[in-house]
Amino acid sequence: RNKNNIYEQSFIQKKPIEHRETSTNIKNIIGQLFNTYIIVEGEKKFYLIDQHAAHERILYETYTNQYKQTPASQNLIEPYQLELNTQDMLLINEYIDEINRMGFDVSIFGENTVLIRAVPYFFNRVVEPSVLQVVLDEFKEKEYKGLSPKERFISSMACHTAIKAGELLSVEEIKELVNQLGNLDSPFTCPHGRPTIISMTQYELEKKFKRVQ
Repeated sequence: RNKNNIYEQSFIQKKPIEHRETSTNIKNIIGQLFNTYIIVEGEKKFYLIDQHAAHERILYETYTNQYKQTPASQNLIEPYQLELNTQDMLLINEYIDEINRMGFDVSIFGENTVLIRAVPYFFNRVVEPSVLQVVLDEFKEKEYKGLSPKERFISSMACHTAIKAGELLSVEEIKELVNQLGNLDSPFTCPHGRPTIISMTQYELEKKFKRVQ
């Protein structure tokens, strides 16, 4: 393996976290750093996981049905009414099936209006219904190299519904995130190409402290 490769293949074992505790690769989940990175201890190395990039990858594979898990939804007390322009309504009509498979319950209500009755629910957090407008705006403004229009839409939705940097996670939420990441087929980058995991060996760390040569 290239020594400069930051994507740590040995991290992924496709096992529940309780079975990883005794594995030769994953020994312990240390916790959260800056409410943004998850620290995991391995065998003579440690890993830093970007919680947003990792959750974004999990959701992308969930939304594209590569990862076999149905997104949870939270019903709204009252339907959220979203007024859209003509271009946005065309996008809604084209992708409404995909949107509703992502945990939303969206229906057309008039010429330029949609009703949102339910939103995705992840890690004890509900996605704001207004996120749908943000996704539509980004889809029109940005292009992701190598992705089809449908993949671009799903990628944008994954980004804006994922856990954000700066969000405090409970121990159980951290374990669940690591579990889900470890069961993906392509866990090492988010859909935009940013790394989800980097690692440093014990030797590299001790060398920085001049404990070894």
